[in-house]
Amino acid sequence: MKRLAVIFILFLLLPKVGASTSEWFAKTYGGSGNDVINDVKVLSDESIIAVGYTNSTGAGGGDVLVMKLSPSGEVEWAKTYGGSGDDVANALAIAPNGDVIVAGYTWSFGAGYYDAWILRLPPGGEMSGNICSASNAHVSSTKATVGLSNGVVELSQRRDIQVMR
Repeated sequence: MKRLAVIFILFLLLPKVGASTSEWFAKTYGGSGNDVINDVKVLSDESIIAVGYTNSTGAGGGDVLVMKLSPSGEVEWAKTYGGSGDDVANALAIAPNGDVIVAGYTWSFGAGYYDAWILRLPPGGEMSGNICSASNAHVSSTKATVGLSNGVVELSQRRDIQVMR
């Protein structure tokens, strides 16, 4: 009987071992429109940054969505960026100083049609600037990656940036 009690106590305690370092959850986020996450990164404190797009909220069309979640999946903050056209985030990277670098495309800003759009946001997500290309380009793949090399933002994907004519 004692053996069974010890096994039962271990069974109750095991899920809690490591809970502070890896919490499991399954949650939904969004509103009445389309809400899509295209890339996620786990930070050193085990919080999560997720990027994609939403047309549930924002300036109009689809807007870039950047969310920070706690390790247990609670929304710490969620921000949208964009204008009246469709704006989508497909990839993200975290800079060594904690800045969030988002790559995607915009129909709201730039030269016209789809333009590549890179946003560099401080860890709290407040807009500090953006760069739009001077030519029509489209970061088309959710397999896109964003990296930093000597302080320069590098964007790559299987087919690289597709130039739209």
